[in-house]
Amino acid sequence: MSKTYQARTDISINVQVKGRHCHIRFVSMTLGSSFFTTDDADVQQAIESHPKFGRQITILPEAAPEPEQETAPPPAEEKMSFYCLADAKEYLASRFGMSRTRLRTAEQIYEAAQKHHIIMTIE
Repeated sequence: MSKTYQARTDISINVQVKGRHCHIRFVSMTLGSSFFTTDDADVQQAIESHPKFGRQITILPEAAPEPEQETAPPPAEEKMSFYCLADAKEYLASRFGMSRTRLRTAEQIYEAAQKHHIIMTIE
């Protein structure tokens, strides 16, 4: 399990891991604090037995995972029939508050209708 350690200042410490000396440099953050993340249990044990642990070095609490949101079914598509593109443009502008200047071409009108789940036909 990964743990993140935070220090109130920008520090580095020397620890002994499995009989070998290791130099651990915390990564600087804004406002002068620093952090170090590891998933190695031996390094975690060495940091937690260091004299500065608990005073200058603390463990950051893990953020709880966000629950997955249920996905809503896609909205039903509505079929609309218009006499001309100008009528379709007017409908989209008045119903959805779209800018008429963004609905200049037939392609732009069809794309806007598709975004609002409307299947358009021009008679």
